[in-house]
Amino acid sequence: MLDLRVTVQKWEWLQFRVGQWKTEFGRERVSSSGRQEFVERSIVNRQFTADRQKGFMVLGRVKNGTRADSRYYAGVFTGNGRGFRSSGAGSLDNRDGAPMWAARYQWNFLKDDPGFSQSDLEYHKAPVAAIAIAGLSNRSRFTRFSGSGGGSLDGFDVGLPGQFAVRQIAEDFVLKYRGLFLQHEFHWKKIRDRIYHRITSMSGATFQGGYFPHRVAHWVPEQLELGLRYATVDQDHGRQYDRITESAFVVNWFMEGHSNKLTFDVGRFGLVQANGTGRSVVQVRMQWDVTF
Repeated sequence: MLDLRVTVQKWEWLQFRVGQWKTEFGRERVSSSGRQEFVERSIVNRQFTADRQKGFMVLGRVKNGTRADSRYYAGVFTGNGRGFRSSGAGSLDNRDGAPMWAARYQWNFLKDDPGFSQSDLEYHKAPVAAIAIAGLSNRSRFTRFSGSGGGSLDGFDVGLPGQFAVRQIAEDFVLKYRGLFLQHEFHWKKIRDRIYHRITSMSGATFQGGYFPHRVAHWVPEQLELGLRYATVDQDHGRQYDRITESAFVVNWFMEGHSNKLTFDVGRFGLVQANGTGRSVVQVRMQWDVTF
């Protein structure tokens, strides 16, 4: 089971949610896989996502339609990823001595909420944008999370309950206007090994944009979108020559919005080596995405 949640809402400004879902931390991960510009999320996602967690959250939207239009999210979670503890399932043991705390504040400074869907399929005649900050604190046996649950970043193993104390900060921005889509994220993460007393700090950023050229060249089919993305991750601030990068180009053909689309992207992934040279690989992907 990936998602099972219940949201209680009487007022827009005060809602309650309980269950298991993708924690509202980073914009890119919260965006559904069926509502993205590229075939897959950037390299930043693997290092910094909080992914699906089990817990309780207070959330809401305030000052709707004004310059102060905002969304807030504040939750407490088990901090061990998806799945539930059962007899003998040690990897899901929640007895780590501390829950996960996560919070996000999003300011929709142009009086409207752009949502989490990528691409400006709605062709907003007036710009919509948002900037957000988020924070997370957790203690568990894991250093990363994914759709499969808790796991380990490169250079780490799954530890003992409560072995890794993780602190994270994120910032993201999004803009949609007349067929233009822009998105940016920045992440910082510190991992403290409470047994071996090691501290690892890392950071990452991604920049992404897409546009429907039909808006300026009417001979181009209106279903066609072109996009670019650049992402970088410094895996350990205390170590040189471990920065990885991603440069990618995408072509989308929307037959029925995100519900029926063809996506073709080409990405180059690089790693700088100690001798000053670099290693790189090129990846080509094509996907037909149908939602029904």
